[in-house]
Amino acid sequence: MGIVIVVGASVTSIALARSPAGPSRPVSMTNETALLGSVFHPGIILSGDSNATTTLLGGIGVYAKQTDFSLPVLAAIDWSSGTPTLTNLTPEISDYFWNGGIYSIVWNGSAWLLTGQAAWGGVNSGAVVSWQGGHWVNLTAPFRAATIGGGIWAAAWNGTAWLLGGNGTADGPVLFSLTGRSVTNLSRAVTWHGTRSWYQFLAWGGHDWLIAGEGILGVLRGSTFTDVFPASPYAGSGVYAGSWTGKAWLVGGGAGRSGWIEGTTFVPGPTLPSEFNQAILWVHAVPGGWLFAGKGGTAATPFEPVAAFWTGAPGNGSMTDLTGLLPTAFEGGEVYGGVMLPPSAGPLRYALYGEGGYNSTTGHGVGALAGVTVESSAGGTVRIAEGGPIAAQHTNALVWAISVGSPFVQGLGREEGRA
Repeated sequence: MGIVIVVGASVTSIALARSPAGPSRPVSMTNETALLGSVFHPGIILSGDSNATTTLLGGIGVYAKQTDFSLPVLAAIDWSSGTPTLTNLTPEISDYFWNGGIYSIVWNGSAWLLTGQAAWGGVNSGAVVSWQGGHWVNLTAPFRAATIGGGIWAAAWNGTAWLLGGNGTADGPVLFSLTGRSVTNLSRAVTWHGTRSWYQFLAWGGHDWLIAGEGILGVLRGSTFTDVFPASPYAGSGVYAGSWTGKAWLVGGGAGRSGWIEGTTFVPGPTLPSEFNQAILWVHAVPGGWLFAGKGGTAATPFEPVAAFWTGAPGNGSMTDLTGLLPTAFEGGEVYGGVMLPPSAGPLRYALYGEGGYNSTTGHGVGALAGVTVESSAGGTVRIAEGGPIAAQHTNALVWAISVGSPFVQGLGREEGRA
């Protein structure tokens, strides 16, 4: 099995006891891991999205490192009653993602799309499934040949069509559009760099697509791709997350580097805290600033979660290190991504998801989940700005903008791909 992860209770939002003493922070977090129960235990939350009432979280459950065998896991959290209820949906999707995992989940306003990897007969390939009105539809067949040896790691919606990206052993990075049941291979339209590249993050900005991944960064408008990667600092790594301001993209990737894409021009972004020395895996715009999360580490502790908040003022923005606010459930792991929760989950709250307690010998980790509230400078809760890539990409009833960095994956072996 070729799965790779390089480097998801209604509670009053409070600062955790773990948080260091000092000035109040613009963000508060709560540990929501108990809500998962035995799901993702062991496991890793790699993907998530929400509609008006429900949050879906997907990833990998059982993983046997010695044999490189894994099983997918999917859970739904219903927030509509005010008291969250979790349903384990794994039995419904286990055949579609057998010996693999769920790496991307997107809600487009009427249906869910789940993508990832499966290994029928011991051969890795991409897997694509839609879920609407309680009915599952397996859409994998048109994508399987091009993704042999890899998977489909990212998906996005622009209001009329899906864009899906991944990789395969023979074709390298592969990119597809999906309209209804019609599939178009767009792989030749995009320039990529390096010998092992894949698509990691896709998003729609209203007029064009941001296309990103390992060795990939650019803008696709119609059939014209503008390659931004050579002007970026991501040589030897890639871009794994991004968010749209209405005028420009803020992106993050390898070595914790960030940058702006204005039109088709790359401009260096803010410098994150030194803990962001591995990868930025999630970027999200909020009024007055930006949230970042991902993975850091040292020789002594190679897997550590990181988070930060930036005020977003070019030239004189203020950066706040939020790593101390992350629940202890993430210790020894990383933050893979984030998702906005439905309104009934609480005012303008997000969830950060990932894993903690990663054991490099067994390959086991435990899913971790944190609730996040962004506070205004006056101490109240601020409203998320409307618009942005997911207002178009995820046209759901949340009506707020959220940018989701898909999990950092690669079609090699799981341990080989860890940063």
